[in-house]
Amino acid sequence: MKKVDLIHSGLLKLRFSFFLLCAFISFASCSNLTVEDFSSNSSNQNLSATGTLTVLGSESVISSRALNVSDISFAKVEVSGTGIAVPLVAESTVVLGKGNATVSNIPVGKNRVVTVYAYDSENKKLGTVLLRAVTDIKSGENSVVVNNNSTALGNVFNELLSNGYDLSKITDEKKSVIDSRIETSKSWSLIDTASIANDFSGNTLKDKIYYILENGNVSIINNYATCSVQIGDPVSSVAENISSGTTVIENVAPGTWPVYVTKAD
Repeated sequence: MKKVDLIHSGLLKLRFSFFLLCAFISFASCSNLTVEDFSSNSSNQNLSATGTLTVLGSESVISSRALNVSDISFAKVEVSGTGIAVPLVAESTVVLGKGNATVSNIPVGKNRVVTVYAYDSENKKLGTVLLRAVTDIKSGENSVVVNNNSTALGNVFNELLSNGYDLSKITDEKKSVIDSRIETSKSWSLIDTASIANDFSGNTLKDKIYYILENGNVSIINNYATCSVQIGDPVSSVAENISSGTTVIENVAPGTWPVYVTKAD
């Protein structure tokens, strides 16, 4: 098969259980940008000191629907947290889903939120595609794992930070309580991290089953004789060799995702 010419450029935005969209854009295989960890935590809370955080590129690319390796030109790493007025940023070139970046002069402290965004060659952010983690920063050198497994917890802490919660007051024990409300058998994109953050703030945390989001369906109108269609979310399946007409792709995660179409030869 070959890539078709770009007919319509856009992103699919799925906010509710069901959403209809017609889109035709070029196809590329997907994979997950991962970073691996050789980190250590520290209880050092000297806010006058700073540390350096390195996000390391993985030696292997883990298959995932969340990221489109051929579309990613570079990644932007942001570090935020209580006491950090403006997020600290570093960029990394990405080749086949691999890259590394180092963020310097991060104030020492607990529960720094690390976010990795994917960008294309036109400097456009790829929808809601991101990976996230939370880590402590000690004086000197630090490194961190940022991958699919760390993203849901990172999203909860990002929500708390956005709501004005003092992340430095969250002990390791409380962090474990938050983590226990994340259903690890589900993709991070299906975890209602905003509700977990709100309930944690209000001391009303529920069982983790209450924080699982529902998938939605997307209707695709195909004008080709035969093609394959892919939604760039982490959980739905590729619709292979579909005939002309309307096809429904089920189990799409909530979010904003690129849509790809590959026309058969």
